Amino acid sequence: MIRLASYQHSHEDALLAFWNAAFAGQRNFRPLTAQEWQQRMVAAPACDPAGLILAVAGDGQIVGGVHALRPAPAAGVYQLYDPRHHIAWLMVAAGWRGQGLGRRLLQAAESYLYYCPIFFATETTPLYGSVEGPRPPLFGSSQRMGLSLRTDRPLIDWLAGRGYNVVEPGAVSLARDLDSAIGPPAALDWNTLGLRFVPISHEAPWSGPGYDELRLWGDGGGWPYAGAVLADAAGAAAARVVWRPDPKGVAPRPPDGAAIVRLEVQPAWQGRGLGGYLLDRAMAEMAAAGHGRVEVQTHVVKHARAYELYTRRGFGLEDAWASLVKT
Repeated sequence: MIRLASYQHSHEDALLAFWNAAFAGQRNFRPLTAQEWQQRMVAAPACDPAGLILAVAGDGQIVGGVHALRPAPAAGVYQLYDPRHHIAWLMVAAGWRGQGLGRRLLQAAESYLYYCPIFFATETTPLYGSVEGPRPPLFGSSQRMGLSLRTDRPLIDWLAGRGYNVVEPGAVSLARDLDSAIGPPAALDWNTLGLRFVPISHEAPWSGPGYDELRLWGDGGGWPYAGAVLADAAGAAAARVVWRPDPKGVAPRPPDGAAIVRLEVQPAWQGRGLGGYLLDRAMAEMAAAGHGRVEVQTHVVKHARAYELYTRRGFGLEDAWASLVKT
């Protein structure tokens, strides 16, 4: 007999055991610890434990689960995002599939959310990606815990049969190796450009106008990051790059990797080589810090210029990601 129950603290050990077995082998996966679970989920303002619905066997073992998230509180970083209903993930343990358990979990999640649209595994899903700060997702790309078009096609097709359609295709993960001999690029003529180079990090967050996300990230909530903002004469942000080291994980993620979390140039400042400069400088900083590899997520359509820049710098395709919506 399998019963469905919303998460309670008494489920923690069984949930972590299920999680670490069910998702092992996913890209960028690393085992989830109780401390990280408490910090990233239970203590987070967007945590929605009633929507974390678990399939519990008679012996207390968790054999499946789904996390449905109602809109996060409109405060802090969440005020920058549209209020949405999300499903972050759905998984049934391998030995329990084919018994209708996934259907039961999905129906329970949809009933909890109570209306559409429902966004499944998108970049703006709270808790599981980089919405709250420059921290690694629990697995997936460098920015999101998503559905891989390479490995999750059966689940994508299963969801399609239940009204979930892929939207805005083109999200990809790219990566390249870093040579320890990489040096910083030649400095641009900041006076002529009318810009000022401002290093930022978890110890010195951005506090000026523009890029409110960076300001609200602040100290990163315990996750280190580094980068820079280019500020104009009024002190407003014209461009930015943010990168972070990856924690040690399991294959295929090497223990000395890093990830670019944000690289952006404001439209009025594009076409002046600022993006290339920031990317080259960030890669030099990563190499100097001992990182041998860098990953980034971008979009081949929405961020075509960035995609072209990465490919010119030697980044190659690692994976492609699907965002689904049920309307």
